[in-house]
Amino acid sequence: MASALATAAAVDTAAPEPGPPELAGLTDDVLPVPASLAGLLPGGGLRRGWTVSVTSGTALMVALVAEATQAGAWCAVVGMPTLGVLAAAELGTAVQRLALVPRPGDDAPAVIAALMDGCEVVLVGPDCRLTPAYVRRLSARARSRRVVLLTARDWPGAQVQLTCETVRWHGLGSGNGRLVEREVVVRASGRSAAAQTRSARVLLPARGGGLAPERKSDTARPGWYDTPRVVGARSGLTKVDLGSKLRADPLPNVV
Repeated sequence: MASALATAAAVDTAAPEPGPPELAGLTDDVLPVPASLAGLLPGGGLRRGWTVSVTSGTALMVALVAEATQAGAWCAVVGMPTLGVLAAAELGTAVQRLALVPRPGDDAPAVIAALMDGCEVVLVGPDCRLTPAYVRRLSARARSRRVVLLTARDWPGAQVQLTCETVRWHGLGSGNGRLVEREVVVRASGRSAAAQTRSARVLLPARGGGLAPERKSDTARPGWYDTPRVVGARSGLTKVDLGSKLRADPLPNVV
């Protein structure tokens, strides 16, 4: 094992080798992603050999690879100790094709490089300690092996950068209820074919788990309201900006 890791640490840029037989069914240049996010990515999916930086959310990273694993692709997650198998399954990942290396330590570059020989997608978490030289070499290896490299950090040379911003949570009524789904805006930018900034509003997680399109009708239900924002105060009363929607029941001390 130590010998194999030492060899992989060189991160060569030789021509790609044939993948395992069980991956032979996935021969397209683009791996599938949820339909709600397809419009953000050139070609409508994760292009083999590309590096994609996802800097604001583990959930988005896992949701991106869910459909690829369901289609037969193997995915490895390195340096993300807080990610559990149950959470990945709830986001739609086929966990029987998911490999977890939560704490690679100083061997992170070698482990990532070795996993590229057997997986079609490798997720690199924030716990991986990588020098700029290794970052460049791993991107080169991903291109040569036609592997999708997803990173949870800023990655120089990444073809696509994705960010995820929470808009609101759904599920609470008039003072009661449970948070059941989160509405987010996902933005994509990058280089060449991904140079044009695009965005999509989705539910992550959705009420039934995984990722789903935004439901326009949710904001019309009784009791729904945006989070109040205090903008000033006078005479002991609080002035609050409630946006375009108000609660069905009045809020106290609002002018």
